[in-house]
Amino acid sequence: MSRISKSLEDVLNYDEDGELKIDGIHVAQITESQQTPTVVLSERRLKDNFRSMKETFIREYGDVAIAYSVKTNSMRHLLGLLHSSGSKVDVASPTEARLAGMAGFRPQEMIYNSPGIANGDLVDSVKQGMFINVDSISEYKSLEKVARKLKRKVDFGVRVKFAPKELGSRLLYTEAGPFGLTKDEVRELCMEASKSEFVKLTGIHSHMIIQQINPTAHEMITRELVDFLEELHKSGIELRYVNVGGGFGSRCLIENAGFPIGEFSRRICGELKKLPYSPNLIVEPGRYIVSDAFFGLAKVLRKKQVAQKNLLFTDFGTNILMPLQTALFDVYPARLVEKSEAVDVRGPMPFHADRIKENVELYAEEGDTLVITNIGAYTLALSNNFCGQLRPPVVSIQDGKLKVVQRRETLKDILLRDL
Repeated sequence: MSRISKSLEDVLNYDEDGELKIDGIHVAQITESQQTPTVVLSERRLKDNFRSMKETFIREYGDVAIAYSVKTNSMRHLLGLLHSSGSKVDVASPTEARLAGMAGFRPQEMIYNSPGIANGDLVDSVKQGMFINVDSISEYKSLEKVARKLKRKVDFGVRVKFAPKELGSRLLYTEAGPFGLTKDEVRELCMEASKSEFVKLTGIHSHMIIQQINPTAHEMITRELVDFLEELHKSGIELRYVNVGGGFGSRCLIENAGFPIGEFSRRICGELKKLPYSPNLIVEPGRYIVSDAFFGLAKVLRKKQVAQKNLLFTDFGTNILMPLQTALFDVYPARLVEKSEAVDVRGPMPFHADRIKENVELYAEEGDTLVITNIGAYTLALSNNFCGQLRPPVVSIQDGKLKVVQRRETLKDILLRDL
């Protein structure tokens, strides 16, 4: 059986009888009240993930804001926990901004990043006082028109493509990718913005990578960003904010790889300290904060052998979890037994991509419960009703107590939009 990640052992562990516990509560106790499939949130782990990132960046650099990426997981309860922890937020739509507002965030605590902000949304965002990172020359021109029409002085940022060729396939986006501006386009934008009395470029933002468990890519991209900021500084442009984006892997995977978040902050901040001035630093994590704070509880529905391969079909499918090729889940039995075998864990749907984890060592029979880890990022936010599957409830663990923070979906919920 796969060993529980050392980084997760204080949250996920077996007792002396081989019964699995999440944050001190036995899985069997949770399934008695909620059945399966169910999602479990460890509030303690979530807050500790946020605290570990914030403290290490502050220790290395000083003036740092952590802006959680709402698109990763937009549960209102989760956003409320992060607001109380001192987070800001990165939003990608008016709806995300409203959700963040309902959780207590003020517009001034929001950063709006999107390649397609409608003109009406630009007007609303400027009126509310959100900070906007423009993604194109066109978006900049629209923002300037809005500011001019409203007679508002608007500070803004720009998303820039920094793509060191040495990173090769580790880059999610290249200079030919759809998001951000090239350095030449930013130079042009700086000239345009200098002529306006209504807008001022005060920030720079870059996000080119995802799921990094080694800090090398962040270090190299930050180095290229710093080189560009030095060029701008020589021409008289001194930006107030540097936003290095996200792209951090799950905390437990980073720590398993031998690179705690402190190594990321040391290398990123080490490059920023080479600047002749000290801009405020913004970091926009998503996966690092939420991924390993959420757990999925699944029941084995059927056990089957095909071509000498053992298959476990569960009630937790890819209508909730990401397709296998982009997922990094682990699976553990809720109760340990002496024997184990290599199994492929699947969901309940007649769909070839409904796979959770392949070739995992464990033993389970029909009716047994499995626990799936690393499910907090891009799962609930991307969930759907494919094959008529209903979304599971989310149960929060706080101070040893269970609380349902999102109820199980019903057929009535699905039909609400039908006329």
